[in-house]
Amino acid sequence: PKKMMEFGSTQLIKESVEAGLGISLLSSWAIKKERINGYIGIINMKGLPFKRNFSILTHATYQTKALKIFIETLREYLADPKMHTL
Repeated sequence: PKKMMEFGSTQLIKESVEAGLGISLLSSWAIKKERINGYIGIINMKGLPFKRNFSILTHATYQTKALKIFIETLREYLADPKMHTL
């Protein structure tokens, strides 16, 4: 691109795209509500979608019950390919 902008939040990126200031590459999860409401569209491109790797970082010895359940839920989600669509 000839001109690029950098923003500090996903929400600001989405609002800028909605305002017609450009295009962006965002997670489908991040734009789920905007897609449902028709505020943002998707441009199909060769090579998309692509996969990213994430890591879970936690305190070495202290984990709350909520954190343990969250990690368990993520692992179950990742183990079931049927859940990976929006």
